[in-house]
Amino acid sequence: MNSSNSLTGPAYLVRPQTEVELILLGLGLVLVFEGLVLALLPNRLEELIKFISEIPPETRRLVGLGAVAAGVILVWLGQGL
Repeated sequence: MNSSNSLTGPAYLVRPQTEVELILLGLGLVLVFEGLVLALLPNRLEELIKFISEIPPETRRLVGLGAVAAGVILVWLGQGL
């Protein structure tokens, strides 16, 4: 039996219906990617922490703000698809 219908399309294309579902989806994806880093590269994580600690705080702040801006733009673009 086909899991799609004429109103919603295939099940994997159904979008979250509420803002809470969208937030949970986003948090879940963050946890998946963060967990992959810890699971696949545990030894490199210590080197990465050391590297990050050597970067000046203002540079870290700018990189973080850039990541936030990129994330907002990606979410905004994703909402339009």
